[in-house]
Amino acid sequence: MNELADRDDVLTITRRINGGTNGLVERKANLAKIKSWMS
Repeated sequence: MNELADRDDVLTITRRINGGTNGLVERKANLAKIKSWMS
């Protein structure tokens, strides 16, 4: 899973955790927000 996170593969991580795409839009938005804080 770390390799997926390193590639920002939110879709695959979400599918593995949830078995679907529940919350995908929110997860992508949160990732973008966190990445902007870290830059």
